[in-house]
Amino acid sequence: MDRLKEWVTDEAKFRLVRIVVSGIALVLSLGKWVTLPGGPDTAWIVVVLCGVPIIAGAVKAVVTERDITADVLVSLALLGSLYAREFFAAGEVAFIMEIGSALEDYTAAKAKKGIQELIRLLPKRARVRRAGKEETIPVEQVKAGDTLIVLTGETIPTDGILTAGTATVDQSVMTGESLPVDKTAGDTVIGGTVNRQGVFEYTATAEAADSSLQKMIDLAREADGNKAPIVRLADKWAAWLVAAAFTAAVLTFLVNRAFFTDPSAAFLRAVTVLVVVCPCAFILATPTAIMAGIGNATR
Repeated sequence: MDRLKEWVTDEAKFRLVRIVVSGIALVLSLGKWVTLPGGPDTAWIVVVLCGVPIIAGAVKAVVTERDITADVLVSLALLGSLYAREFFAAGEVAFIMEIGSALEDYTAAKAKKGIQELIRLLPKRARVRRAGKEETIPVEQVKAGDTLIVLTGETIPTDGILTAGTATVDQSVMTGESLPVDKTAGDTVIGGTVNRQGVFEYTATAEAADSSLQKMIDLAREADGNKAPIVRLADKWAAWLVAAAFTAAVLTFLVNRAFFTDPSAAFLRAVTVLVVVCPCAFILATPTAIMAGIGNATR
């Protein structure tokens, strides 16, 4: 419940309300139990709440960015379903996309939370011995070659080689191993790990910005901010899928129009192709899996 509260921002609250209202409206539309004043299907509520943002995003991508995304295909399926008066189908597509988008945002929030937890593990101060004097300095001022002192319960400021004393170090943040590891002179210590027992000195082999924990944080940030190759591949294939689906729908309409006198029947079959090919899972699966992987990795 605490995790849910952390994720539920004002925007997320609005989205949650949108999903709940849309879900109820979709169920009512399926059962034909309730109609809106004037007779419209309750699926229109879903189209307005969930479908309009998708259509607006697709138009923006095409007009401002000259980018044909998979949202274009979803929008075509929505508009075609509405034109064919298949209101439930239009609402269903919009609802699935909204749920998928919410799940993607949730996994992204979890990943960012994991990165923030890693950042909190970074020590702010370091105890250093220079010119025979012991002083406490900001960890950013530690240089490779400095002699650092770590007391029981303190976080090791940066990577280095233990030179004096012994310690029992909790390395779970880096290795996932729950059991502390005993360290003696000559052993490597890792920045961000915790000295559970003992007092020791060690020689820093890296600045704080180059420590193993900082590198892991940087990698997580990079993975969060950039598209992985598989995501770029998915985007590329999504564009091809839009073109293929649109072509298939047009051909379906032309072929059926040639054999059926009723143009509405041909159009309905073309819309059916768009709805069937609508790549709800394809659009959402890859980025959601990537973000979930980042969130698990940061833990």
